[in-house]
Amino acid sequence: MGELLDRSFQDTAVTKGWVLNGIVKLIAQTGLCPAPIKAQLQALTTHASPDLQQRAVEALAMIQHGTAMQQVFPTDASCEDLEVRVRSLSKQLTSLAYQY
Repeated sequence: MGELLDRSFQDTAVTKGWVLNGIVKLIAQTGLCPAPIKAQLQALTTHASPDLQQRAVEALAMIQHGTAMQQVFPTDASCEDLEVRVRSLSKQLTSLAYQY
């Protein structure tokens, strides 16, 4: 995802803002921030867009303070792996199809 911060988009500031949010959420879930990503965040602190500057500064501050990041982006059940029982689901859907 880091390479997306280097690309040009039709509305660059807005798109990069969404990419930056995604990267920050991934960092919060994994607890890891690769050096190239940190360098890109540092570069965004001087971007022409004040919104991107603020997001980058906030992201870097949260990365330095892991407990703050965990409070802002808590891990919840939506991040857990789910086991899907395909056969059971298939049988249920088939029986529903025959009822109608």
